Amino acid sequence: HRKQATLKQIELNYITSNSNIIDMNINKLLNSVELEVNIPEKLNLDYLDAPEDIAIALREFFLIPKGPIYNLTNLIESLGVIIVNFDYPNIKFDGVSFYNKQNIPIMIINSNLPPDRDRFTKAHELGHILMHKFPSPDAEKEANLFASELLMPKKDIMSELKNLSFYSLPNLKRKWKVSMAAL
Repeated sequence: HRKQATLKQIELNYITSNSNIIDMNINKLLNSVELEVNIPEKLNLDYLDAPEDIAIALREFFLIPKGPIYNLTNLIESLGVIIVNFDYPNIKFDGVSFYNKQNIPIMIINSNLPPDRDRFTKAHELGHILMHKFPSPDAEKEANLFASELLMPKKDIMSELKNLSFYSLPNLKRKWKVSMAAL
């Protein structure tokens, strides 16, 4: 789960229950549709050393040009990941991802997120899908590192971060489509 620190246990239970219902509905739909998952086997920590390396390899695999990714949702869905936007209006919850019983990756995203947080959450959850089929103590940190490198590749953004000032952040935010905090 990508969540904020104030998430209460009752809210987490609601999210888990809702995720199970969404999963059951998706499984019913998948009985009448064939969905192909296109996640390259070598995009995980068994083959690469660090989350950042996986993000770089994913960009290379899809021939993503230097700079920002303009349609992250299309990229994720092209891997065969099902993205469900769900309305969690008063819950400090961003997203969750998991593999269902048919081994299809599913991502549930709070539809109330601002666009920059939505993008980072989707990239973060994609990191979990690629790297964490099983729980890991460093999973959240690794997913954040993956998301940062995927959305703002170090080699592409470093020159723009030199002489960074508060006044230059809004333009970078618009260009890279991430929050000022992420920058």
